[in-house]
Amino acid sequence: MREAVAERVNEYLKKSLSCPADASYKKLYDSMNYSVNAGGKRIRPYLCGEFYCMLSGKTDFPPAVPYCAAVEMVHTSSLIHDDLPAMDNDVLRRGMPTNHVKFGEATAILAGDTLLLKACGTAASNPYMDGKTNAEAASLVARKSCGMMAGQQIDLISSTFSTTEESLIQLQALKTGCLLSLSCMLGALAAGKDTAQAEAFGSIYGLL
Repeated sequence: MREAVAERVNEYLKKSLSCPADASYKKLYDSMNYSVNAGGKRIRPYLCGEFYCMLSGKTDFPPAVPYCAAVEMVHTSSLIHDDLPAMDNDVLRRGMPTNHVKFGEATAILAGDTLLLKACGTAASNPYMDGKTNAEAASLVARKSCGMMAGQQIDLISSTFSTTEESLIQLQALKTGCLLSLSCMLGALAAGKDTAQAEAFGSIYGLL
């Protein structure tokens, strides 16, 4: 299942992040594609697709694919920003130069920002779902992304205070849990569940 989701999501991302070869802003799209295609395991899209299949009773998952792609866009955005000199200042990601090393810090910032906005747009325009559901999905993408960033802020300042079990749980529930929660919730929405039901499935992970 994970391999099937990864293949579909990779195809969708390739189409969504295509750019004319002669575009003056092509570097931005090269930057986004570089990180999107850097060899991730697509665990979050897999969760989205798996929840869709589990709750819909179906074995194929086209309605979930745009939502799966949206989650991966948010995840990749977070990795690009995490690696920046102002954050973790990493020079390698999965054995490859990080985005800002490859394309420059300014382009990396723009790439992360653009992926985050594209995630909201992708969720809002899922052709398999109605407008109300897509609006709910886009709202979830935005809310859970904010939760993820709150977790990152806690991580940044954690060196200034004594880490407690409570603060560590909050950090992980936000920084990591929010995207896992989002994956489950988007899969539930794609399966026809309403927002309240999706919230119940998403409560497995995350605080927001």
